[in-house]
Amino acid sequence: ALRRYLEDYREKWGLAVEPEFRGTEKRLAPALEIALFRLVQEALNNVRKHARAHKVKVSLDVEPKVITAVVKDDGHGFDLKQALAANSGDSFGLISMKERVELLGGRMEIKTAPAKGTEVLFRIPVTGQEG
Repeated sequence: ALRRYLEDYREKWGLAVEPEFRGTEKRLAPALEIALFRLVQEALNNVRKHARAHKVKVSLDVEPKVITAVVKDDGHGFDLKQALAANSGDSFGLISMKERVELLGGRMEIKTAPAKGTEVLFRIPVTGQEG
C-alpha cells in the first residue's frame, strides 16, 4: 500500500519521491501497518504543505524487532523549537505523530534547521505486533 501511495503522491504533487525499502517483507499487525502508513502520509503532507521541497526520500527498514521509517526532504527546513511552541498552530501534526509513535512503544526524531531540509524518523518495535 505504501509503494502505491508514494507513486500516487509523486504523480499528484509533482515532487520527486525516492523510495527505499530494506529488510524482510512480512505482514505486521494491522494496527501497526495502518499506523506506519498514516505516519508516513502525515510526514509527506507536511513536506507538501510547508517544505517547498523538490525531492523527498522515504525509507522503510523492517528488522526482526524494529521498524525504522524515515522521511527526508530537501526543503527549506524550519525552527523546531518554534514549531513546537504551545501557541503554534503548525505543531498539531507533529505532536499527534509523536503521540501515535509513543502509543506503539516507539520514538520519533526530527532533524531540521532553516535552509537545511527536514528528516523525520520513526522507530517502532515489532515485538508482539506481527500479523
